[in-house]
Amino acid sequence: MLTDTISISRLVTPSELGEGKRQKLDHEENEEDFSMYENSSKPCIRLKKDGTFYKNKARLLLEDQIAEYSERSDKLSAFDAIPPPPNSDLLGGVAPHPITDALRPHLKYLCELALEHFNNDKGTNLVFVDFVKSTRRVAAGYVYYTTFQARDATESDSAIQTLQAEVWDRRPKALGPVVEMCRIKLT
Repeated sequence: MLTDTISISRLVTPSELGEGKRQKLDHEENEEDFSMYENSSKPCIRLKKDGTFYKNKARLLLEDQIAEYSERSDKLSAFDAIPPPPNSDLLGGVAPHPITDALRPHLKYLCELALEHFNNDKGTNLVFVDFVKSTRRVAAGYVYYTTFQARDATESDSAIQTLQAEVWDRRPKALGPVVEMCRIKLT
């Protein structure tokens, strides 16, 4: 049949391939060649001649980690998201977001905006104290799910309360952020 191997990243038109010829992809190999991937630390998947897939040990371990992650994360709220397994290349979804020194001022602004909405709705006068944790997801910008502490500004010895805010930091920036929700953290 076809003797040349064609890179998988290059699309080949039927006319280039020729009538009745099958394209051999560079990830199709002889079954006996798969042993070189078995003990690799990099997850590997290869298409076999019979149409099934060969998966090395690292790939099988990664699939187990992804299944465990999916089971655990399905039971969590967006505020309590856990990180996906390393090397999983899982896209989308909510993931923990570290509160770095560079992010702190912007995230504080978003929390204060959420507090403004909360105070207007509830007739309170809470002020931001500190962060507890933050997660986010991509959505034409980012949706931040931030757990933070606040206290009543009118009482010097007021108890610290833990709140949760969901704020969509839209793109382009000119659209401005939207407070989706701010509430006292559920126990």
